[in-house]
Amino acid sequence: MQEVLKFNPDVVTFYEGSNDVDLDQRSITKKLMRNRYLSFVPAIYQELRLRLIFLAAVAEVVNTKLIKYKSSDLIEDHYNAKNRSAGKADEQISSVTDVDNKIYQQNTAMFASFISYLEMIRNECRGRQILFIVANQQGSSYSFPREKLKGMSYEQEVNFIKKRLINHNNISRHQLYLLGHAALNQRIKGWASENQVIFVDVINALDQDRDTILSWVHLSPRGNRIIANEFANTIFNRLCRDNPKQAEAK
Repeated sequence: MQEVLKFNPDVVTFYEGSNDVDLDQRSITKKLMRNRYLSFVPAIYQELRLRLIFLAAVAEVVNTKLIKYKSSDLIEDHYNAKNRSAGKADEQISSVTDVDNKIYQQNTAMFASFISYLEMIRNECRGRQILFIVANQQGSSYSFPREKLKGMSYEQEVNFIKKRLINHNNISRHQLYLLGHAALNQRIKGWASENQVIFVDVINALDQDRDTILSWVHLSPRGNRIIANEFANTIFNRLCRDNPKQAEAK
């Protein structure tokens, strides 16, 4: 609202999502706050992280390599507290449906906030006759080497993580992140369909070239070219195909 509209754009494209998925940090804080010896760590860490780049780098390594998540971490504490008070065993996640439900429950507020901002952008674009194009987002959980991602779809990696959580009760921070990321991508695609917003399926476009993913969501030049081509074709088909003079001008 503050920066883009002043350029009077013909088209606004939206390709985002990973920064809004924060299941990992919430879980880490919960773990530490429950430990009477470590409950002071979150406040000190947040203060020092703002001052020390090295600390942020160390924290990333620790979060990635050492901290693991169990199915019980996806279940709100008050549910299991009620079970224990009633002499029952803790609730367990035993199916893909259970995983999906828990990820959705933990992210309900984030989903609502995210969609509300999408709607704000859509409404502003409609009022100004700007073409608004929304895309979903590719990603990786670092579960496999880059070369093995070639030909492995986003959905296959997400399903691998769900099955690992069910069968081994142990997933990494980045694997937990991708579960939330996948759920958000589903909401974005569903919202675009329900509201007649132009949608670009970047996940599908990159599914056979996921070796272009360099980090969680950042891509190699080849990956960025694939995405750019998807957006360019969509824009051309909407704005230029039926208007040769406009196409020539652009």
